[in-house]
Amino acid sequence: MISVVIPAYNEEHTLPLCLQSLCEQATSLPFEVIVVDNASTDGTVRQAKKFAKKLRLRIIPESTKGRSPARRTGFAAASGDTILSTDADTVVPPDWVDNLIRTLDNGHFSAATGPCRVTDLRPGQNLVLSLFQPTVMICWRLAAGHYWLNGFNFAIRRDIYLRSGGFNPRLNSLEDVDLSLRVSRIAKIKFTPRIRVVFSGRRFRRGLAVGLFAYVRSFIDIYIRKKPNSILPDVR
Repeated sequence: MISVVIPAYNEEHTLPLCLQSLCEQATSLPFEVIVVDNASTDGTVRQAKKFAKKLRLRIIPESTKGRSPARRTGFAAASGDTILSTDADTVVPPDWVDNLIRTLDNGHFSAATGPCRVTDLRPGQNLVLSLFQPTVMICWRLAAGHYWLNGFNFAIRRDIYLRSGGFNPRLNSLEDVDLSLRVSRIAKIKFTPRIRVVFSGRRFRRGLAVGLFAYVRSFIDIYIRKKPNSILPDVR
């Protein structure tokens, strides 16, 4: 069994596209989908329930707001030996499940991740962000010695996730980077550029510099200033 975990907070407009892309997976591998309702106040749960007959779907609540608590709850509920992670505003390609699982099965890797492309901003912004994200991944590998796991697009063996300690519930940003630091100490992470998902560029609609600065500030707060309660602005 494979588990796909999707945290969702007020995602009634984007979650259906994400779930539909999972309905269209060209795979014979059995997988479940776990949507973590992170105290949504809109129709997120109602939209998710529309897919109950199309997917092996579970909707579970997490009242503590934040991506890390939501992901941690979803991963704890997962029954699969391998857990895949994506976001409610992300659309995955039809071969997403197969390619991530094949990457883990064909090498000495316990976790695998891929990049994103952005299509919903101005053409120039789409191009810059689609090139920038994988470039930063490669630079991080050169500097830190390992890749990080993109929360919107990764797979990990359940036993390795548990051994790493899982997502830190105190974090509300860069929780995937934090997890990657601990996973890298006990297992190898594979970065596969061809496993690319479509990611919402809504965090950058006020400008690329403004959007990127929020992530840089969180990184400085968490890893330099040692402030784990640093949060990203609510983009929804």
